[in-house]
Amino acid sequence: MKRDYLLIVISILAVSTSLDGARRAAGGKPTPAATRDLTAPEVRRTMDRVFRAQVRASLSWTDSLASVCQGEPMYHLMRARLYRELIPVDDEQKEELKRLAAPLHHELEQAIAICDARISAGDPAPELRLYRGWARMLMSHVHTYEKSFWSAGRDAKKGKEDLEWYLARKPDDPVASSLMGAFLYFADTLPAAYKFVSKLLFLPSGDRDRGLQMMELARGWNSLMETDNSLILYSVYLGFEGRYEEGLEGFEYLRRQFPDHATFLRPFAIIYPLLPRHGSEYGDNLDRSTARIAALPDAERDNATYWLIRFERAFADRYYDPSRSIERFEEIMREGPEHPDWVSGFSAFELGRLMATRGNADKARELWNFALNDARIGYLHDEVKAMLAELDKTPGGTGAGPADVAAIYGSDDDARARVRQSLESKENPSVADMFYLGEARLMAGDPEKALDAFTGAVNPRAARWDEGYQMLASARAGEILGSMGEYKAASKHYERAGKFWHKEFLYDWVMAARQRYFDRLDRGKETTPPTLLTTTRQ
Repeated sequence: MKRDYLLIVISILAVSTSLDGARRAAGGKPTPAATRDLTAPEVRRTMDRVFRAQVRASLSWTDSLASVCQGEPMYHLMRARLYRELIPVDDEQKEELKRLAAPLHHELEQAIAICDARISAGDPAPELRLYRGWARMLMSHVHTYEKSFWSAGRDAKKGKEDLEWYLARKPDDPVASSLMGAFLYFADTLPAAYKFVSKLLFLPSGDRDRGLQMMELARGWNSLMETDNSLILYSVYLGFEGRYEEGLEGFEYLRRQFPDHATFLRPFAIIYPLLPRHGSEYGDNLDRSTARIAALPDAERDNATYWLIRFERAFADRYYDPSRSIERFEEIMREGPEHPDWVSGFSAFELGRLMATRGNADKARELWNFALNDARIGYLHDEVKAMLAELDKTPGGTGAGPADVAAIYGSDDDARARVRQSLESKENPSVADMFYLGEARLMAGDPEKALDAFTGAVNPRAARWDEGYQMLASARAGEILGSMGEYKAASKHYERAGKFWHKEFLYDWVMAARQRYFDRLDRGKETTPPTLLTTTRQ
């Protein structure tokens, strides 16, 4: 399971085009096999089909145009864009990824070779540099999934040179601006380790502020990259800038426009555990949307993202509906999806943590031994061994049973009050008890008392399998303090959240992003206030 900087952004340097770019480069000479490139309406229709889960149908359509379009750059770029949707980028098996990415690489190599030949022959069309820059940036993007970082940096450097050349002549082009903006932003926001490698290999540096501005200014031009640009920008807001509210609002817009595109649904599944005061209707809405994706033809469904959403829903239910979480993790293990290849083993790992919390040591041990036999989650094996060693020494179980948890997040105020009173009366509450006490108080509209419970959940030493409660309790405390304008304290709580064991998928990134957001608010560098606790609960 990936923790790379590009993971949350599923199409970070996706290839699209503008109306001008959809035409054959002015003055370009088609190869003898081609009579024309894709037209602007054809490119627009292709991009629309990408987001309506009709990728394989679009590939078949482009196959039918090979006799007239093969050998033109946009034709190969659009085929690469379609193949990009078919790569299960979250797999652990790198060789399999490389095999599946081979058709995409072939199309990009074709596009680059065509542009190279025409530029070398003296073709003055500036669009050729734009096409080649796109192709190289997408090539770089795919290399990151293959862990080929040197190759990724090499291609990005060449792509940046082409885009800079083009923007010097057409500075307002929204497509080039979006691509360059994404590159500059991510090149400057990589973790320190990646920055060190970039200096060592003399790779191009970035500029966060300029990159973000370029992406924002590229919005609203109605270019054919509009949807891709929005996907990148809203992913940046959510997973890197920590502006949860704006990111979710943007993804909700995309999701309503394209309900069959699984990528637009996934951010809601990822962020759900970090959204306080969102009731069961939120999760039910996610389930309805997931069911819609499940009903798509198997050949057109993005199966890897679909299973990621199911995994993330099961993880969220570990806190919101433990009984349903058990059912969902067991379903994943039983069905054993091919992609992502790690999801069955990770489900066993998480289900074991839940069973340990509930005091079922035998079942936890069985599940963790299953996880130890799965080489695809080798990065979890040390943690599994540590939990197995701790299992016989630390009692499990929480006073908040399934009915209590349901009452906390339900609409019956009296039932929630009874659960709250029961938790308050416990002499030695567990970490999970304190977390649910905080949730009950927060759902009842008493954030200050909820803050006391959440900080109480953080202070005691938890069993390793219960640190997820402390992670979320720290995040909840951060949101409460942020809603009170205590931004520095909010940042500290998110920093502490990241110190608990948190290999839960992507939470290290989204929590670190929220910490930076509160840091910027504290320094007056951010003007958009947090509203997660002030909006109406769904």
